[in-house]
Amino acid sequence: MGWSSKETFLILVEWGLIKKEDGLWVPTDKGRKEGAKMTEHPQYGPQLRWATGTNLNSFQKRMMKDLLTATTIGEHFDVSGQKVNKILAELGWVEQDVQGWIVTELGRAKGGQNLEATSGKLYAKWGSQVLEDPGMLGWLRPKTEAELSEDSTIEEPDVEGGAVSARERLNKRFPPKIITQDGHRVRSLGEKTIDDWLYMNKIVHAYERPFVTSHGDLVPDFYIPAGVSPGSHAVYIEYWGMEGKAEYDERKQKKLAIYGANNLLGQLIELNPTHHSDLESELAKQLLKKAKLAVV
Repeated sequence: MGWSSKETFLILVEWGLIKKEDGLWVPTDKGRKEGAKMTEHPQYGPQLRWATGTNLNSFQKRMMKDLLTATTIGEHFDVSGQKVNKILAELGWVEQDVQGWIVTELGRAKGGQNLEATSGKLYAKWGSQVLEDPGMLGWLRPKTEAELSEDSTIEEPDVEGGAVSARERLNKRFPPKIITQDGHRVRSLGEKTIDDWLYMNKIVHAYERPFVTSHGDLVPDFYIPAGVSPGSHAVYIEYWGMEGKAEYDERKQKKLAIYGANNLLGQLIELNPTHHSDLESELAKQLLKKAKLAVV
């Protein structure tokens, strides 16, 4: 196929043909149908191998034929394909540049694939599972009256009993009470300083915007979507304001592990209290480096 070994593993995972279980690469049901199987090597133990007749070119063509374009997704929800692409960009699944719509690492984890049109422009196609994705439904499926009524009667989560999200636990222990210039409620003066700086520099941003990933839920302190300026990329900002406390440091490492598992560390800006003395130049430098976003 002309791929490197590393590319091969990434592509086969994206196509849903292999997965990792207990540190071992194994075929999925779909992979077995395409000729993958486990064999026992006398020296190295269990190994993933492929039948000599495996035709991944044929599989790729069949897979692409079944994928959905933004237009098709839009028809399902009775909206335009243009709106769908904007939602996909806000979710961090695609980014637009001169080449077209580029599928991101998060997008590939959601089954997105890039194809090339006859014009040479790139566009994205998606598996049918995106029609049921919570992120997509949050934008495209209006809540029913029953759901709205249920929302209005929701009580504060009981931290001591039952399963609650990390964000709910955080809200219980550290309620966001500090109001920023643009009306966000944040948890610390450090976060307020960052939020105010982004607002004053006219940079579109979200505070604690949740993302559902295949490696766990991710709630960055700040999220700047792609396209804030022409050619800019999505970027995540974490403010580590309480380092040195065991519980906080443990949560930080878990959060960084999710960034790493989703190949997002290259899009992550990390700040701490030492940066406040020169926040303007530090944040501007990092945004230019990691988001290709120039602050004037």
